[in-house]
Amino acid sequence: MNKVKCKLIVGLHDIEIDNNIDLKKGIELDTNVFLTNNKKVIEELIPEKIIPGMGLSEYNNLLSLNAIVYTIVEIPEKAFNERTILINFLDLNAILCQAFWLIKDNSVRMELGHLIYEKGNRLGLHSNYLSSMYTTQLGKQIPKKFNINELQTLGRFQKFLFDTLKNKTEQTYTSLVKEHNRVQRAFLFIQSARCADDIGIKVAELCTAFECLFSVSTSELKHRLSEIISITIGKDKTEKLIIYKHIQKAYDLRSAVVHGDSIPSRYSKMEFQLLKETVNNCDNYLRLVFNKFISDEELFSVFTENSKDELQSYFLNLIFED
Repeated sequence: MNKVKCKLIVGLHDIEIDNNIDLKKGIELDTNVFLTNNKKVIEELIPEKIIPGMGLSEYNNLLSLNAIVYTIVEIPEKAFNERTILINFLDLNAILCQAFWLIKDNSVRMELGHLIYEKGNRLGLHSNYLSSMYTTQLGKQIPKKFNINELQTLGRFQKFLFDTLKNKTEQTYTSLVKEHNRVQRAFLFIQSARCADDIGIKVAELCTAFECLFSVSTSELKHRLSEIISITIGKDKTEKLIIYKHIQKAYDLRSAVVHGDSIPSRYSKMEFQLLKETVNNCDNYLRLVFNKFISDEELFSVFTENSKDELQSYFLNLIFED
């Protein structure tokens, strides 16, 4: 059976490798999928004959980036579809960009991807664009450093998100359907928040993510959520109280935003210090929750498999445990 040799490449923006460590062949994210910053590896991926079709500026752009993701695979000629293959690779890297958030606040994103293939005697190139315009907590797009230990966790985080975010329906209109669990719905709002450059809107979206995860009743929502979130992630009484107060402040801000009001003046004092602290707290607490899901399969199943009543009983046991 004839096979098509394929090289798939996508560049990552707003990422720096701590101490400029040479990743050489790269960190393996998945089977035969690597993240590298080695210029020689990147040069060897791109045949000289392809450069005019790719464009010299794009070629130089790939060489100038601090990280790219690539894979080399052989695909049966009958199954080869250049558009489908590249889109699937871009979709996987979109999840990778989301996985960076599970490590820390960042605006790592991708833009243009390339498929270089050898089909018979023909050398071909297909390029496509899939933008993920993420911003940091403060609504900026700035480089963020990642060390080797952090980068080595990416594969596990990417797999978690790939498994968690699968569309379980045939329709593509919305993921906010009963077939998708509360963790999946929450992450949708987290990603929406990361795309916003307005901090007030970020907080509102992040609070909705909290509701997706922890809401089991609409009564006394602000108090109930603040209490449950603090008990779930707080380590001791002092920390739980701090988290409780932080979530209360976040919901006061959210209430103003979603009802079309201006934010209360206390959030804008001292160069919007409280606004910045509030978005930082929300973002960090949600990241902590998702990391607990990754490390604790039993906790993850509680949130993904239990009914609303069962989840409410779980929260009550947390509140009244000795």
